[in-house]
Amino acid sequence: MVSLANIKFEEKLQDTFLVKNSKLSFQPVTKEQIDYICSLAKG
Repeated sequence: MVSLANIKFEEKLQDTFLVKNSKLSFQPVTKEQIDYICSLAKG
């Protein structure tokens, strides 16, 4: 699991809707962004 706080901390993800939008809901992400988030979960 990757927390929203961890996502907000990652420099590579600063331009995502997850970081810029204050509401937690369905947000568009690119394949590269989701692959990176999944790699964070794996450690």
